[in-house]
Amino acid sequence: MINRMWLQFVDKQEGQLMVQLTDGWPELTYRYLEHYYWEPQHLIRTKRSIADAKVRGESGVEAFYRRIRSQEVPLNYLLNVFLRIAPSSIRCSCLAPFGIEPVELGRSPIILKTPCELDFIQADVYLESETARVFIEVKVNARLTLSQIKKYIQLHAELDKEHNRKHYILFLSKRDTVTLSDAKLSFNHETARPVLADALGPDGEGVTFGSATWTAFAQNILHELDNRRDETGEAAEMLDVLIGDFLSDLSTRKLISV
Repeated sequence: MINRMWLQFVDKQEGQLMVQLTDGWPELTYRYLEHYYWEPQHLIRTKRSIADAKVRGESGVEAFYRRIRSQEVPLNYLLNVFLRIAPSSIRCSCLAPFGIEPVELGRSPIILKTPCELDFIQADVYLESETARVFIEVKVNARLTLSQIKKYIQLHAELDKEHNRKHYILFLSKRDTVTLSDAKLSFNHETARPVLADALGPDGEGVTFGSATWTAFAQNILHELDNRRDETGEAAEMLDVLIGDFLSDLSTRKLISV
């Protein structure tokens, strides 16, 4: 039986709750589970994936865990949930390794949005404040293409039809260097902005680019946690678990060395 006070709360907070339903971590969970509905081979449920597991001498469960701990989709999910639950100050500081200063994002908190579903592209991570919109492309081993970046620019343009914001496109990768396979170009954290601005020409005007490694990203989170070591209480305990568990998974995936 639903408490009457809860119903009154829902009525008063309807707008906020609708946002929670759309952008909350439960919705993110459902969205990522849907991925496996469309691609059951990752669950070792297709003839080919079962045969591949047998060739490796793996059981279905062993093959599943090997895949899920090496693929980008589960990693994207963990990163999104982390950024959804983490305090807004930490979400903001997570952009520092990309060369983004908090003052650039405006005074309002930057929040995690559920990735948009458009035909041409879907951002791995979508963050937004009242004045800034940030897309993060997450990479493990896969290469990037210039055409993919242009689709991100197009996505910014589509979303600007509802509300204009500053445009940011960031790249989070294991390696120091990111390769654009279709343009035969490479860039690192220091050269991302000039290299991409030159490669994109007029298409890249008004877009701020940035690049960082998983190690730099993790070190920044650890620094934030160290700054809060004197804090006590359940909130501090929850943050310690949230960050510790996330970094542990990154370490298991061999994405970081901190």
